[in-house]
Amino acid sequence: GHVNKQLVGLALQSEQVPERNSVLSVAGKPVARVTSACYSPTRGHPIAMAYVRRAHSAIGTDIQTDQGTATVIAFET
Repeated sequence: GHVNKQLVGLALQSEQVPERNSVLSVAGKPVARVTSACYSPTRGHPIAMAYVRRAHSAIGTDIQTDQGTATVIAFET
């Protein structure tokens, strides 16, 4: 077998930081839950991490939150 979920970074397009365990969805179907989130002063908007189903984990993929849209981003080092 293979792993069905991947840990990804998310850039949120809202001013609100999502709560831990908030459901993320694509086309109305749940695909992930937020593991952690905070406001990023460097980026100027909230960021989060989530384990997302592999089919929706590519960089640039848009995922819906309760507050709006989140985009999968690359982790920076």
